[in-house]
Amino acid sequence: MPTPKIVYVISFALFTISFALSIVSIFVPRWLYFESPRPHWSVTNYGLFTKCSTIIDGCRPFPSEEYGDCDEEGFCSEWKAATYDLIVSSIIGGIALLYLLFIVLIKGDSSSQEEDKAWMWVTGMFALSAFLQANTITIIYFLKNNSALFQYETFDLSFALSSSSMGLSFVIAILLGVSGLWARWRDVGGYELIE
Repeated sequence: MPTPKIVYVISFALFTISFALSIVSIFVPRWLYFESPRPHWSVTNYGLFTKCSTIIDGCRPFPSEEYGDCDEEGFCSEWKAATYDLIVSSIIGGIALLYLLFIVLIKGDSSSQEEDKAWMWVTGMFALSAFLQANTITIIYFLKNNSALFQYETFDLSFALSSSSMGLSFVIAILLGVSGLWARWRDVGGYELIE
C-alpha cells in the first residue's frame, strides 16, 4: 500500500520552508558577524561569497587571495567546500521538491508501484540534503573557532537559518521514512484491501 498522499503534502509544505531558509542563507552575507568596540565602531559580516564592512562601505568577494584571506593554509579550500556543499544541498532539495510536486499533483491518488517506492527516494534526497547542510555548518563552525582570521566573530542570521533548515530536513526525512516503513508494514503478506 502506498504512503498516504497527505504525508507527501505535509512533507512538501515543511520542506518548502526548509528549502527557503537554505536559499536565503546562501545569498544573505551574514554567516559570521563582528562588531568592533568604540571609539572606531564598525560592523563586518561574512557571507559564503562576500565580506561586507562599514569600514569599506560595501562588500567584496570572500575569501579572496587579493586581500590575503587565503594566506592561512587550507582556509580558502575549506570555505569553498562549505559553499559548494550548501549549493549542492540546495540543488538536491530543489529536485526533491519537484519530485514531491509531481507525486502530489500529477500522480494524484494512483497507487502505482512507483509511488509505493517514492517515499524512499524522497527520504534519501531529504537526508542527503540535510547531511550536506550539516557538513557546511560543521566547516564554518570549525573555521570560526580555529582560524586566525576569525578572532571575535559570532554566528549570525544565515548560520541560524541554515541550521534550522538542516534540522527541519532531518526531521522530515525521519518522519517520511517512518511513514513509508509503516505503510509497507501495513501491507504485510502482499494482500490489498478490496474496495
